[in-house]
Amino acid sequence: MPHTAYVSLGSNLGDRRAHLNQALQSLNSHPNLKLARISRIYETPAIGGPENQNAFLNAAVELQTMLAPVDLLAVLQAIEHQAGRQRIVRWDARTLDLDLLLYDDIILVLPDLVIPHPRLALRRFILVPLAEIAPNIIEPNTGLSIQHLLRNLDVRPSVFLFDRYETPDPEALYRELVIQTGALDLRPDPSLTNRDPFQLDPTSPNRWLARNGTYEYEILIGRTPTYYNPDSPPHPRTERIPRDPTFALQNFLIEGPRAPSDPPHTLPTFPYPTFVITNVGSRHSKPVKPRPPRLWFPPNSPELVVTETVAACLAAHASCEPGADPPCPDTVHAL
Repeated sequence: MPHTAYVSLGSNLGDRRAHLNQALQSLNSHPNLKLARISRIYETPAIGGPENQNAFLNAAVELQTMLAPVDLLAVLQAIEHQAGRQRIVRWDARTLDLDLLLYDDIILVLPDLVIPHPRLALRRFILVPLAEIAPNIIEPNTGLSIQHLLRNLDVRPSVFLFDRYETPDPEALYRELVIQTGALDLRPDPSLTNRDPFQLDPTSPNRWLARNGTYEYEILIGRTPTYYNPDSPPHPRTERIPRDPTFALQNFLIEGPRAPSDPPHTLPTFPYPTFVITNVGSRHSKPVKPRPPRLWFPPNSPELVVTETVAACLAAHASCEPGADPPCPDTVHAL
């Protein structure tokens, strides 16, 4: 029985559309691959890496294959090589980028291959085209659908949670994250009760909020059975929160978490983190119940944490607009 795999395509060097077209034709002509679905082409700015790069053209495809994951990766890398892809500087401009995102519902961690793609849930340029062709498939690390993960990036304000990271000075690392991302530090502070603690610029909806610590997070996970489900009806005490984030922030920071005797849905919905920075537990494991995306890092790698977190924040909010009709309309049928 064939396996279902999802692959993202990107190009920001040379004739971008031609590179995507050629990649799709190579995939379509491979004897062990069948192109089942293909998204439109989207254009998005380059994230990370050297400055002054061209914008990317991105797309996503669904493949049916009998190849094992490592063999499919080898095929994708061979197609990249044919397009002149060079791997010298990380996140540098590239003629072609083919990333294996998902393969059935497996979780696989190898030295040269991680499935699901470890940054899938936080990259809008991946989620937008993927949601077009497969909105309801489940990302196994979070237990959430692709369309749910995309909605997660649309929630404002966006929050990242710095959760128990092993490093000699975690407080210094957290401060550096706040500085480099331009985030607003949301740690509870009694002095905030007599003044506006937020200073949220309503003209800057892409600003991030940051939390340091695990107390609120543990309460959210432990006491909210439908955790991380924006489709569930809001509790009456929090119904204004999505439309009035300033009020919500004040309410949470001043009043604090709800008492244990409160009903399970009385916690504000906005503090649910958009993603969690951690090195606690397994890097990849299927959750018992849905959980937010995690950026998992090896311990004592503060520079990597900062670089990846900044890139994740940028990729989550970056524009991703349709750039063209589906490529190769004569050879690939978009179902």
